[in-house]
Amino acid sequence: MNYGYFRAPDGRDVKPFAFYNLRDGFEEFWTKLIGFQKGHNLEEIVVGFESTGPYAEPMLHFLKNKEVTLVQTNPMHTKRLKELTGNSPNKTDEKDPKVIADIIALGHALTLVIPEGPAAELRRLSQARERAIKTRTAMGNQFAAFAFCSFP
Repeated sequence: MNYGYFRAPDGRDVKPFAFYNLRDGFEEFWTKLIGFQKGHNLEEIVVGFESTGPYAEPMLHFLKNKEVTLVQTNPMHTKRLKELTGNSPNKTDEKDPKVIADIIALGHALTLVIPEGPAAELRRLSQARERAIKTRTAMGNQFAAFAFCSFP
């Protein structure tokens, strides 16, 4: 489940809304976004994401050929701004899109580049390797803890 949120440069916005991380959900998001753009006479659309790896990837591929500018925010910036504005770093899906919009408004978002072809494959393989190493290390630590408890 993803959450969307729209804000015009003059501050007018919509309440965060949920949509599924599937094509139908993306189509629903896009329809609402275009309606918001037309209703507020906006020329440009900027869509921001928190760089959360594979969770955002399906939507990025849906939007990459649309007339939008894609940007990403650092999760640490999101956490810090939540602490400053809401006095709490707690992650809530409804709160996050507004904070991401605030980061973009402050000018602290990075242009998003979606790798394709061999670069994308290499990136996915590298990420899979990193996950496998973390899993292997965790399993080794669990085994060592079990062995130390069983055979002091």
